[in-house]
Amino acid sequence: MSAMGSVPSNTTETSSTDTIEGLGATKQPDFKGQSRVLKKCHWCMKKQDPNEEPFKACGQCKEVIYCSRECQRASWPHHKTACKVNREQKAAFDQAGVSEDVKTFKKWHSLHIEIFKHAIVCALDLGKDPKNVDSGYLFIEVKRKPNHADLPMKRKFELIEGVIFTPEETLEMLGAQGKMVLDNTKRQGEYMKAKGGIGMAPIIMKYGGVVDIVNFILPKPEGAKLMQKQNNWGKEWAINLAGALQHA
Repeated sequence: MSAMGSVPSNTTETSSTDTIEGLGATKQPDFKGQSRVLKKCHWCMKKQDPNEEPFKACGQCKEVIYCSRECQRASWPHHKTACKVNREQKAAFDQAGVSEDVKTFKKWHSLHIEIFKHAIVCALDLGKDPKNVDSGYLFIEVKRKPNHADLPMKRKFELIEGVIFTPEETLEMLGAQGKMVLDNTKRQGEYMKAKGGIGMAPIIMKYGGVVDIVNFILPKPEGAKLMQKQNNWGKEWAINLAGALQHA
């Protein structure tokens, strides 16, 4: 386990979707997933043309967008589990009165996609062996900076710790719903591998009582090798991640 700080492998923390499952809500906050932030089709990754009609969002969770009905239909068997969890999260967050806080957290991490992707590549040493993508999961915990109100969105949070959990430790930590989400990530990753990429990997991000499982589409093997050749964080990935987020 690589760490900045430490989290015991028998932690009792669970994902927020487990903790607050079943709560109702009267409002659905507008949370944007990576697909919407990057303006790319969630299935084929086609970039949205600003001069053409905007891509349509998933009618249920609103977190991802598609360039066509064909892509939406192809994606649904893989997206439906995450879609259900996303809807339950939104309802629960609104009921608990933390929707805006969570929205800020999600917006913050959506602004650092390339930094987090670099952390995954270096932490799992994917440039050396792309198969390491299935060997473990990154877990990070962040907190709001004391002066967050005076800072731009991309600098409102800072890293407290970062560790790599084995798949077994991760499932123990996240519980049944976490397993469904991770299984869904793996299925989507297989599609990316078939297209020549390394696949897809999550970072489990904890902020206060909220745990967000955020998926990242990884580069092709040659891309990962180049990333590490240019700037390899190695075993100090968590310290380097903290610095990169601090100075982004």
